[in-house]
Amino acid sequence: MGKIHEALKRAEEERARLAGVTPPSQRESSLEARLADRVARPRRDATALGPLQAPLALRPSELDAAVLDQYKLLRSRIQGVRRQRSIRSLVIASPSRGDGRTTTALELGRCYGGDREIETCVAELDLREPRLREALRGDVEVDVVDVLEGAAALHEALVPIEESRLFLLPARRAASDPATLIESLTLAQLVEALHQRFGFTIIDSPPLLDSLDGAELVSCCDAVLLAVRASVTTVEDLDRAVERIDSGKLIGTLLTRAPRAGFD
Repeated sequence: MGKIHEALKRAEEERARLAGVTPPSQRESSLEARLADRVARPRRDATALGPLQAPLALRPSELDAAVLDQYKLLRSRIQGVRRQRSIRSLVIASPSRGDGRTTTALELGRCYGGDREIETCVAELDLREPRLREALRGDVEVDVVDVLEGAAALHEALVPIEESRLFLLPARRAASDPATLIESLTLAQLVEALHQRFGFTIIDSPPLLDSLDGAELVSCCDAVLLAVRASVTTVEDLDRAVERIDSGKLIGTLLTRAPRAGFD
């Protein structure tokens, strides 16, 4: 998978060279530098962006107690992996829609929100059909799409969750051109900014088999957890999904909507 990404990167740089523009790998600006610059000098669109997000509450979970216990167990197992290797960001991926990615990202976020030592962010990077915002009791004025498009700073889009150390980075609408945003240098810079800002970041991603967005996102992050749906996900789809990600980043699979959820 890494070789494929390297080949695509070389091809992109060659196309950029022929077109007479600077390749993405040679651009020197970083997201952190741009964010600092925005804070240091007034922005003409400051009033349009509005104030920093006010703390919001999460809607109660609709899962029963037994399933919530499984997510607590999943958190413990992820922490076990994190003690063995550095994992700053974890992508929740799946072959198809309806496999439980958003639910898993959100419930893991709830579990990590009570951590006394670190702050955690759950970020929405399924820019085609975002659903994370539905968990919030209240509206957001600035979102992750604004950040990726350069219209807002990261701290303006973060939503603190009441009575916890959890933050959400939601998308209030689908992006008009999600493929371009996912493939852009800004995405990698955003992930790096999240690494610097938070002790742990959980990312809700697009389905791996619907587009190349999910695989591109995994390439920017430290690890991936693959959610598969009981009695729905086929072995063929699972194999195809695994082929699209770096096997060295795969820390496990999660069986969702089963009589007894499991983590392997």
